[in-house]
Amino acid sequence: MTENSPSERRNRRRILKTQPVEVRMTFDDAYNVRQAAAAMLVDVSEGGAGLQTRIALPIGLVLQLKAPGETSAAGFELAERAKVCWCRTGAMGFFRVGLLCEGAAADSAGVHLGTLPEEDLYELLQLNPKALHDTIHRVYRLLAQRYHPDNKESGNEEVFKKLTKAFEILGHPARRAAYDAVYAQTLKARWKVFHSPESARGPQAEKSKRYGVLSVLYRKRMQDVQSPSMSLFELEDLLGIPRDHLEFTLWYLKERGFVTRSDNNRYQITVSGVDQTELIEAETQHLRVAEDHQLPAAMPHSA
Repeated sequence: MTENSPSERRNRRRILKTQPVEVRMTFDDAYNVRQAAAAMLVDVSEGGAGLQTRIALPIGLVLQLKAPGETSAAGFELAERAKVCWCRTGAMGFFRVGLLCEGAAADSAGVHLGTLPEEDLYELLQLNPKALHDTIHRVYRLLAQRYHPDNKESGNEEVFKKLTKAFEILGHPARRAAYDAVYAQTLKARWKVFHSPESARGPQAEKSKRYGVLSVLYRKRMQDVQSPSMSLFELEDLLGIPRDHLEFTLWYLKERGFVTRSDNNRYQITVSGVDQTELIEAETQHLRVAEDHQLPAAMPHSA
């Protein structure tokens, strides 16, 4: 097997688990005051690393890692500046943090943070955002076979090109890390229903909130079948709506049987909710087509 064979390239791109290394991270806080804190380097990848910390780090924060007497760990250069691309709550009060080396934000293929697509690539490939590297490869191969232009039964060149473009990013650890760095902000911008407190009032605003909640839970169910529920805090953060303003919305959706609530106050969409979401989206699409062609949204019944 040659060094540049497909198998060799895939092996180089896989995340490398390593023995945890105690490091010290330094960064400037929101007031430009230099701060230092301890962390554990728990894994590394091509152009990035994973940390375990006691403090939550904001996305976009630039920091440096140091370890006594060490300049690198498992191939990760500790002196290199790295950017926080995600931060999640872990077990026992810890936080898991994903880092992307600044030099990896633009790789040999010219993928830059500022030019990454705003389209949801995980949804396009029908993947959980937490999907493993091998899962991404397997799903892409199956979808590529289905939509390849040479497939006379189900080929679709436009879909095939979109899938390939998504795979070129998500199938490469450094490019995926760059995409993940802006993915959370992209989702928030996509699902933010209201942009001012005044626009979130009244019956019409309530309908928009219901559709927003159903749409988010619908896609959560599709992408994460094993864990399809979301908390009120997650809905608030993603939709940009205060949780106090969502309580009536969630009560209505629950009473109609469109969502259910678990004992730990997490919400998930029901079969009826899926049907309702698809019905609303079909009606919305009909309105868009009518507007594009300057036609009335519905033709009146003849007398």
